[in-house]
This record gives sequence, structure tokens and C-alpha cells, in this order.
Amino acid sequence: MMSVKILSMLAALLAGSMIAFQAPINARLGGIMGGPLVATFCSFAVGTVVLGGLLVATGNVPRLGEVSATAPWMWLGGVLGAVFVFVSISVVPVIGAALMIALFVAGQLAGALIIDKTGFLLPMHIDIGWERIAALVLILCGVVLFTRSGA
Repeated sequence: MMSVKILSMLAALLAGSMIAFQAPINARLGGIMGGPLVATFCSFAVGTVVLGGLLVATGNVPRLGEVSATAPWMWLGGVLGAVFVFVSISVVPVIGAALMIALFVAGQLAGALIIDKTGFLLPMHIDIGWERIAALVLILCGVVLFTRSGA
């Protein structure tokens, strides 16, 4: 039987591959519907409807008290997600899916290293050793290779 860690890693790998497909699908939608902003809105509207249906189906609808107990900054995740989708829709027709994903991964890893080092919103911080810095450098080398290979 597979461990929870291995299943989590496979789920993350699958979700990551979905991002690669999401960008050109949404870019095509934007080409038909009037641009990246419209496509981003439509993407989030469909996602909202699907998630709302799942909340109702599972009986996991948040109570008003839970919503009102949140701090305003906690809602920034939706803004960050909208920026991410908008940028992906805007850049994938220009630089291609592979370079876009390489740059997203490099940016995500750089941000994650900062989060780990500072412990931002985490119960503890995680030291950044040379191996983690080397991993980021190797990904950045991959970005350079993608820019030289036809993008």
C-alpha cells in the first residue's frame, strides 16, 4: 500500500501537470471571449460553481461565524490565484507552455524558500542549505535553456 506521502507527491505532480493544460485552454477561451481578463473571470466562475456544488454535496458549507472570524488578509489567496491565472493566460501564447511553467516553478521555488527560511505563516522555519539553493539555480539554468530552444 502506498504511503500518504507518496500519494501526496503524486497528487501534486498531477495537479502541476494540470496547470500546464489550464493555461492554453484558458488562452483559447480568452481568444474567443474577449481577452485574458474575461477568460480569467470565466475560469474562476466555473471553478466557483463546481466548488460550491461540492460544498453543498458534502455538507461542508461554511457558517457565517466562520467567515466573519477571518482576517481580511486571508482573502488574498483568491487575488493571488486570479493574478496567476491571468498571467498564465496572457503569457502562454507569447512564450509557450514549457517556458511559462519553468518560470512559474522557479518563481514558486524562490518564494517557497523565502517562506521556509522566515517561517511565514508556518509553525516553524526551515533552514535553507546549499542543496536547496543549488536546486533553484538548476531550475534557473533550465529556464535559460528553454529560452534558447525556440521560445
